[in-house]
Amino acid sequence: MEGFQLIEPNELYNMLQRGTNYSSLSDTNFLLLVDARKKHEYNESHVVTAKKAPRSENGLFMIPYDAELECKQNIVVYDSNTKELMGATPALECGKLFWDMGSRHEIKILKGGYEEFSALYPFLRTQKILFTPRRRRWGQLKACCHTDIRSACIHHIQSHYPDTGPTRLNTKSILPDTRRINR
Repeated sequence: MEGFQLIEPNELYNMLQRGTNYSSLSDTNFLLLVDARKKHEYNESHVVTAKKAPRSENGLFMIPYDAELECKQNIVVYDSNTKELMGATPALECGKLFWDMGSRHEIKILKGGYEEFSALYPFLRTQKILFTPRRRRWGQLKACCHTDIRSACIHHIQSHYPDTGPTRLNTKSILPDTRRINR
């Protein structure tokens, strides 16, 4: 397709990390990263620095405010999982609008979309959901510093019981009887 280029996730990563003395992201004309997914998907999580592609009331894409398409060196559009430059995907529809409205450079479509990029680079996405690690039961605790679970390190016990300080720690009341633990 004329005016479009399919790029791999590592190419977008390199764009986001590019720069010698200062980040290329500080140059307002370097990159316009646009998320063409639905609004609730964007609000849940998106690639850092990405703008949401606005839609009209009838569902057609619009140009984001202050996009300045003719000045941008790189315009990257992504949706959930576009794999090729064929068909009617949200990323291609949005990219076609940008191309028709005066982009001087090819519109880059992220191959694999948000799903593949966020799987490879989870540290470059926003995440609105907080995950808390599940506490392990003492039966699952491996005595990595000592051979006997009775003499488990203080830091292991404190990681499972953060409200116990070294002066208030009573290992006999916290640790189970070792005779019941299967090794």
